[in-house]
Amino acid sequence: MVATDHEEIKAAVEEFGGHVVMTDPACENGTERCLEVLNTLKAAGEHFDIVVNIQGDEPFIEAHHIDEVVRVFLSGWVCV
Repeated sequence: MVATDHEEIKAAVEEFGGHVVMTDPACENGTERCLEVLNTLKAAGEHFDIVVNIQGDEPFIEAHHIDEVVRVFLSGWVCV
């Protein structure tokens, strides 16, 4: 899921079949956009145990990096 306030990003994500949620342009950064989407989905009855926020300036992140972050959270090792 990609949270953005830019139509160009929306179009690019939809082109490869990704899911886009448009956010308020007043969000100051990607973390605020992520929180806005999370709150909207929670209000709609969705529930998430873990949310991983990947920023657009992390172009070299690979799926196994995200999997490892989730694994650490699921292990109970991380305190938040």
